[in-house]
Amino acid sequence: MAALTAPPIEIRSVARFIDWQMKVASEDGQTDVAAEKGIQLLRLAAQYDAEPGLISSQIAMAVRGAAVAAIDGVLSSGSVSPSLHVQLEQELAKFDAEATLLATMKTERAISISATLDQIGGAKSIVVNTIGLPMKRMYVGAIDYYEPLLMIANKPWHVSYEQGTPSVFQTPTRFGTLADLLASSFEVQFDIVHRTSALIRALRVKSALQQFAAEHGREAEGLGDLALPKEATIDPFSGKPLKLKRTDDGWLIYSIGKDGVDDSGSFEDSKDYDVRPQKRTK
Repeated sequence: MAALTAPPIEIRSVARFIDWQMKVASEDGQTDVAAEKGIQLLRLAAQYDAEPGLISSQIAMAVRGAAVAAIDGVLSSGSVSPSLHVQLEQELAKFDAEATLLATMKTERAISISATLDQIGGAKSIVVNTIGLPMKRMYVGAIDYYEPLLMIANKPWHVSYEQGTPSVFQTPTRFGTLADLLASSFEVQFDIVHRTSALIRALRVKSALQQFAAEHGREAEGLGDLALPKEATIDPFSGKPLKLKRTDDGWLIYSIGKDGVDDSGSFEDSKDYDVRPQKRTK
């Protein structure tokens, strides 16, 4: 059966083209057109969520991250219509970090099992005959490593990484050399997915803040004024509400990030993860 998604090189080109279209539309004052293109980019990312394995998920996160940044730019450049705010909220609300991680790790484990059987499954395998039991243990240990990963994949970050809880990514693991080599890659994947979740929630808040101001003729007092479900306003890294800060240029919405420290929306060294207003030119 033919693949339903484009190869990585093609998807990168498509994402860049859509991003360029959004910038052109924004510059021309066509913010609704730009927002519609952003929704297309989110849907493009969602196609890769259904593909198996870590690489497909990384592609999805990269495209989704580009979409969030581009849509943030559109919202900062001008107002969009109420109907586009609704469409944008519906599309952003579809992303589920825990479900995405769980599906990714399950399919990656299946791929690893298949690869392991290819390497050591046959009685006449050259690898088995020359290296033997230690090689088997290394491969099987790496497969066993997926068990603790799956246990935290479907939990919010702040639950899995409560202060004082040993990290499943800490090396050496108890699953052997191959698992130790894989640990950092898995940790990066978990970080990226939860960071994407934080940025998506911040973008949902930004869109809702603009909607509120347009409908009521004044700025919202806080998250409680917004027509968003409570979970959409929660920082995945703390389990508490996202941070809101009024600036001269507009709203700054941010997550405290994986270090658990509120750096007042500092984007340097990715201390906090945020969507921020464009600075006004004098």
